[in-house]
Amino acid sequence: MTSSRPAVLVIGGAWHPPACYDPLRVRLEAMGYEYYCPQLPSLGAESRGVTFADDVEAIQKLAVRLFDQGKEVVIIGHSSGGLLACDVTQGHEVAQRAKEGKPGGFRHVIFLAAFFVPARGMDMLQTLGGAWPDWQIAGEPYTKGHLLRLKDSAKQKLFSDLPDSEAQRLFESLLPHSQDAFETPSNFIPDDITMPKTYIICEKDAILSIELQKRLIAQSPGFRSESINTGHSPFLTEPDEFAELVKKIIIAD
Repeated sequence: MTSSRPAVLVIGGAWHPPACYDPLRVRLEAMGYEYYCPQLPSLGAESRGVTFADDVEAIQKLAVRLFDQGKEVVIIGHSSGGLLACDVTQGHEVAQRAKEGKPGGFRHVIFLAAFFVPARGMDMLQTLGGAWPDWQIAGEPYTKGHLLRLKDSAKQKLFSDLPDSEAQRLFESLLPHSQDAFETPSNFIPDDITMPKTYIICEKDAILSIELQKRLIAQSPGFRSESINTGHSPFLTEPDEFAELVKKIIIAD
């Protein structure tokens, strides 16, 4: 177990602006953790053509600034943020940076009800079987420059265990997402990660079934796993319990 308290870097899922994660921010900051959740370049109405690589570059730029201050970082990838949580760590684990005489680095990856590609060179769309879910509005695959939007039916998928009024408020805060970001290959997968990695299963998830989450864990050796009895976004429905779970994972290192 390391004695230093790491910073926490959250990579949000598709369509989710950083404000969606504020309940987690408030609680982790109260526990004494530095907290970061940058808005991804691929998020928003002006994000047409922005790719996965652009997101990786932006997150790594923030992370390296923290590393150069001597900080170690725990990264949390929620939903599609799990793909980014893999790629951004490449070459930036604490042990790897130490070998180069550099301070700081990523020390733990937490996947929260997260997607990741099963093989290098695949993208999100391929992982979904080549077709976008019927609750999304997408352009023709691989034709570039489209925004990925949500149908009204997505509200119940994303916020299945929230009161309808709260689910509606959150749904209205979601933003379009660059489709190109999910049609760009990922070249670093959980198998390539050598530091501790934990997958948090959301047992009532209406986006990723519990069976799918368990299959994802089984595909990659070395995962620790935890569970929480919520839908896709425990930081919204059970923020106290979820923050305590994150703390438990961090201090177990």
